[in-house]
Amino acid sequence: MYIRQGLPVKKLSSFFVPDGFQITPLELNLAKQKWLIVVIYKHPKENCENFFNILSNLLDFYLARYDRYLILGDFNLEPEQPVVADFMEAHELYCLNTEKTCFKSDNGRRIDLLLTNNRNCFKHSLTLETGLSDWHLMVYTMMKATYKKLPPKKFFYRC
Repeated sequence: MYIRQGLPVKKLSSFFVPDGFQITPLELNLAKQKWLIVVIYKHPKENCENFFNILSNLLDFYLARYDRYLILGDFNLEPEQPVVADFMEAHELYCLNTEKTCFKSDNGRRIDLLLTNNRNCFKHSLTLETGLSDWHLMVYTMMKATYKKLPPKKFFYRC
């Protein structure tokens, strides 16, 4: 996870995530809007029911304070699979990305997901070849929001 310096983001720690689960909730404040951002990684061998129960409990815990949320990361499951589809339906989520992200097989799979309850706040949800992986593309999106940028930094170098 990378967060640009100057963005008003803080890690949330009120909800206990059991050991072994890679789920990180963050709060992002942009243009007087609070966003719950949840970054996840679900190991392919991890029990799907346990993972989505914890993720659902986390959402239920934090949604009293956040109207807008984005869940992103490597689910190692496609959005059409029943466990993911049920989770998305229960939380009224939309999958922003439509392109395949993993090409371990010839057909490819869409397993890196951007899920949100407010899809109109995003644009240009695409994939990008970074050269860092043999079979994964990076998925990204852009928020339709503005924030006050930090002044530019000046660097001085010696000859």
